[in-house]
Amino acid sequence: MPSTRHTIPLLLILLLGLTLGWSGLSAAQTWKPDNLYEVSLPVGSQDAEQRDALLGKALAAVLVRLTGDRDIGSDPLASPVIGRASELVQSFGYTSKTMRQPDPLDPQGPPIDTEQLYFRANFDSSAVDEALLAARLPVWGEERPLTAVWIAVRDTDETAMVTDSRAEALGQAAIDTALTRGIGVMLPSLAEIAAAGVGVDELMDGNDGNIIGVSNNLGAQGAAVGRLQRAGAGWQGSWTLLVADAPPEVWDVTGVTLEEVQAEGMHRIADSYAARYSRLSVEQSSGTAYIAIRGMVSASAYARVSNYLESLSIVGAADVFSVDDDTVIYRLELNGDAAQFEQTVGLGNVLMRDWNGGGDPRLLHFVLRETR
Repeated sequence: MPSTRHTIPLLLILLLGLTLGWSGLSAAQTWKPDNLYEVSLPVGSQDAEQRDALLGKALAAVLVRLTGDRDIGSDPLASPVIGRASELVQSFGYTSKTMRQPDPLDPQGPPIDTEQLYFRANFDSSAVDEALLAARLPVWGEERPLTAVWIAVRDTDETAMVTDSRAEALGQAAIDTALTRGIGVMLPSLAEIAAAGVGVDELMDGNDGNIIGVSNNLGAQGAAVGRLQRAGAGWQGSWTLLVADAPPEVWDVTGVTLEEVQAEGMHRIADSYAARYSRLSVEQSSGTAYIAIRGMVSASAYARVSNYLESLSIVGAADVFSVDDDTVIYRLELNGDAAQFEQTVGLGNVLMRDWNGGGDPRLLHFVLRETR
């Protein structure tokens, strides 16, 4: 007779989900960094003598996001940039936040509310980008893949999925690490788990079901799958990155705590994204590209596309070259190459490749997506 020991936690989560009223595929909760160039660091006081050191530490945290390199703070090429923190900062100040933490006088008792002080710094985006490129360091633009994170956790004889309602209890380390690296993530609701056609035990056993399809339908460009379990006195996990039209990437990680295994898994995901999307413009032949966009049937469509192109970090300038019926050809000055431009556009929801757009090898063909 099959064992039912692994189904009880999932049933509890299902009951919780029904209580909270989940429905449909729009219920997934999303976390995104508000500003890649702004960070908040926990501090113990507003000591003015520590301010320069805090600015350097804050800029180093920003550079982790912008370069995609989690060890950028120890890179000799980055030292001169970090040393200019007081010059590159636009604003800074202090804020406080109420945190629920264990009572230091009664660790086994109920948690208590405490006030945590934070040092917040916001840096000049253009000046920081220029400093990075001048230092021959990569720059990862603001166009980032949204990633659906699917995590199964097995602790002794119990297994549970990390849903959006369980984020604080089971998935906070993954969320915090993603935001530290500048990546937006979403955790599935029960509806999405059901739509993926994979249960918690199947996921632990390596079955991904239709996770990438459901993730794409939710607007995510990638799916990170974590299979985490207790191993002796510590934890181990297998992380898989699923991206459409690319082979899966798999990493095995270990740690003393569940949080360490989650954090390292998300670091590996961010490392992979950075390798794909960061650019080193000073070493690349940035140049001109011509793109043909079909479906430009109104002034609003033209405005939408023009504004979108000008917003992309890889586009230095975008000018109309010619117009033919519903097709507009743009001349682009790129801060990178055509392949990187295609990758960047693939992260958005404005344009998609038009494989039926013609055979002119001098043009990249796209079609305007319908607005939702």
